[in-house]
Amino acid sequence: MGLQALLARAANDAKYRPVFTLPKPTAHISLSASVKTSTPPPRSTRIDNLLGKTTVDKADYLRVNNITFSNGIQLLHHRDTSSPLLSVVFSYHVGSRNEDDVTQGVAHLLEHMMFKGTDTHPLQWGRLFYVLGSATNAFTTFGQTAYFHTIHKTALEPLLVLETDRMKHITLREEQFDKEKKVVMSELTGNRNNPLMRLNEKVMAAAYKDSWPGRSIGGDTVMDLTREHALEFYLRSYRPGCLTVVVVGDIEWEDLLKQVDSVGLIDLGLNNMFEFQECPGDVPVPIAVTLEKDYDVTKRDDHKVIMKDEHTDVAYLEYLVPLCDLKEIEDVAALQVVDALFNGADLLGKFLPDVDATAETGVMTTFEQDAGWMAVVAMIPGGDYNTILTVDDKLTGKNGTFEILGSDSPYNPLTRTIVSAAIHAVVDGVRSEWFSSIDSIAIHLAIDATTTGDYMYTQRLLNATKRVTVSEVRRVINKYFRKERLIVGTLTKGTEQEAKETEERYGAVEKFTEHASVNNTAEYYRDIKCFVPSAEDILAHVASLPYHGSYTETLPSG
Repeated sequence: MGLQALLARAANDAKYRPVFTLPKPTAHISLSASVKTSTPPPRSTRIDNLLGKTTVDKADYLRVNNITFSNGIQLLHHRDTSSPLLSVVFSYHVGSRNEDDVTQGVAHLLEHMMFKGTDTHPLQWGRLFYVLGSATNAFTTFGQTAYFHTIHKTALEPLLVLETDRMKHITLREEQFDKEKKVVMSELTGNRNNPLMRLNEKVMAAAYKDSWPGRSIGGDTVMDLTREHALEFYLRSYRPGCLTVVVVGDIEWEDLLKQVDSVGLIDLGLNNMFEFQECPGDVPVPIAVTLEKDYDVTKRDDHKVIMKDEHTDVAYLEYLVPLCDLKEIEDVAALQVVDALFNGADLLGKFLPDVDATAETGVMTTFEQDAGWMAVVAMIPGGDYNTILTVDDKLTGKNGTFEILGSDSPYNPLTRTIVSAAIHAVVDGVRSEWFSSIDSIAIHLAIDATTTGDYMYTQRLLNATKRVTVSEVRRVINKYFRKERLIVGTLTKGTEQEAKETEERYGAVEKFTEHASVNNTAEYYRDIKCFVPSAEDILAHVASLPYHGSYTETLPSG
């Protein structure tokens, strides 16, 4: 069913009538789907050629069809007939690492603006997706901007029309642009109510000075962006060569190719050399300061972040561990097992029995295409800076936990039984996450294709994970968790004056202090010199969310 028919149904059938009135789309683009007949037309030579160029990969429960069209668009497909639904992801190979110092935050801001209408359909796109029956959202990371939908299979063709339209005809209206900048800034400042989030930002900034990993994805200078900044980034980044489209659900590969062909996605950009230029591409992860050749381990405090917060009762100790190139899949597999050992098996906590406060340890990992990092975070309720120093010494000091775990010492608790349990935890966890729904399959395929260049990367990584041995776990711990490779961050209870006293006592060069009141958001925003959202701004943010459509509310007087 075409979009025009869906609009008509929404207007005339009470069952499908939305809570708002939709303006008729302008006639710049045809929105009618192909007429379905009882006798399907014969396959065109073009579709035959596309079928002949298709590659197929199989692993576990996946059977993925893959083709890259002559304009650079990659199309991935996995059929799942468990429901009449489709999960569709439009994933662009661009993110915050494609920004520069002037345009920080433009990738995330542009993601928001993509829901504000096009020249063809100058209205809030949440309305269009609502009529299509689509559950829609989007996200921006360092190297990816993705728009994802869950729809009934009969709504695929009009959805493809809309996505193709906003890749070509975005409207960046000045008044909407200025309002959305405030929305993005309010998201960023809201996230910083989490003390661990603030600590991690400062640690990343210390590790990757003046480089993209050290900048927040939201962008602290987003309020300084202009419409021209966003338009230039859009024209440079939202092009066929930067796009991977993933469709998972109840549709045959041949039928998908026909619908993609019918909306012009295969030919998009071929008649416009500017659109057909290659994607801006990946910006390699810079060398972390701990990996510089002139780094002196005896000056560890040169790479330490110290923060104080009056309103936290938990002490945080974070180690940022610069990791490997993703192509070193054996290392990545072993590091995933280390993640499970540190987190699920709580190996680090077991090494700290004589610390006054109980240390709860966890690991979060982030991998990027060319390299990545792992953060090891110890959370110590009631701890102070002296407690932090004790924990730090037991983990990274001479004969400390990391040193023992990476050695063949008789005190090393790593056994085949423990490692095997961690391997099973990793494999079962990834599988359950991947195959929990068609949405999960589609999004993970898109992430792998975009961030690693290999849409089957996770499946190959799982195979490598099954082969991990105890010696491999010891090897990567010894390789990546050496004291001289770690950036250290701490956040403990205290005032700014106490932070200065800590600085004088311990002589750390890299110092960050921040006072934040989680009980007074406005005070917090003023302290870090960020935008304070008004009631109007909050309602504008709610109305901008795709799943709220054109939601509006009358503000109370006064």
